[in-house]
Amino acid sequence: MNHEVEEAPSTANSVITAICIGLIVGFTGTMYHAYIWYISDGIYLPWGALLAILLTFLGASWVSLRATKTWAGSLAGAVAFLLVLTFGFAKTGSVLVLANPVIPVGVAGTLWLLGTLFATVVSNVVVKKYQLRQRIKK
Repeated sequence: MNHEVEEAPSTANSVITAICIGLIVGFTGTMYHAYIWYISDGIYLPWGALLAILLTFLGASWVSLRATKTWAGSLAGAVAFLLVLTFGFAKTGSVLVLANPVIPVGVAGTLWLLGTLFATVVSNVVVKKYQLRQRIKK
């Protein structure tokens, strides 16, 4: 039986991967976050923002697991957050992410902006628990 241990990616590789995934998640999530399902008057579901937050969680988790470093997933989430923040506040009058909890699209924007941070933290917790369980099994 051949039990080869896979070598973890280098720090430079992990940084590059995290930045790329963060940019992809930030761009893609921003394009989808404003999709809203209007159920009835005053009742709506910002499903695009929820999908974008799930994408952030999955991207950060994948980077952490692939790089075997939780900080890499945090970096991916931070890059996504900074990109969303830039889209929302870098230029007045031309925003891709509207963070205004008074109107539905603003609720979606606020949810997307803050959800990137939340998804990253949850990803770190989930990945760390998974890694600890894997060490116990060995």
